[in-house]
Amino acid sequence: MASIADLIRRVDRPEHAGIRDRMRAVILRRRGKTLAAIGALLGRSPMWVKRWNDRFKASGFDGLSDKSKASAKPRLSPDSEARLAENIELRGSSLKTIADVRSMIEQDFGVTYSRSGAGDLLRRLGFVKLRPRPRHPGASAGRQDLFRSDDLPLFSRQRVVPIRISESKSGSKTRRALASKDV
Repeated sequence: MASIADLIRRVDRPEHAGIRDRMRAVILRRRGKTLAAIGALLGRSPMWVKRWNDRFKASGFDGLSDKSKASAKPRLSPDSEARLAENIELRGSSLKTIADVRSMIEQDFGVTYSRSGAGDLLRRLGFVKLRPRPRHPGASAGRQDLFRSDDLPLFSRQRVVPIRISESKSGSKTRRALASKDV
């Protein structure tokens, strides 16, 4: 187990910046400070201080580091994921929902995915959900057809509309001017 002198030596090293508060909590506790006082000094809760002191007692200096978070094993191998991507591209028009993709995965690979898990898998494989563009409730189908017709010009001239600049409302005397604004 590491001694207090060892922790004091390590506390200011740059490589221990992530666990500096944890080491300080252990050092202060060993010097007789209460959990509440240490928590107030470090801006942490007394339970946080207790947890890191207990981990230091159980595992020494290594107990102050974060435990590695084990990620879940992938259900499909990289080869299976590549085959799945090919299958989705081949059957693209027949797959309308995530439920369709989930049933295809279960039939082809014998693996079940939750709805969110299948969505995460699709995003990881580079697929995105296609969404229609929103339509304005006041949109006119006739005007849209006219706009799409070929007899409209591709370019139009820019209009210049003269705009009168109003008098100042602040009370100061200003000269009236005529300005033009590009529209």
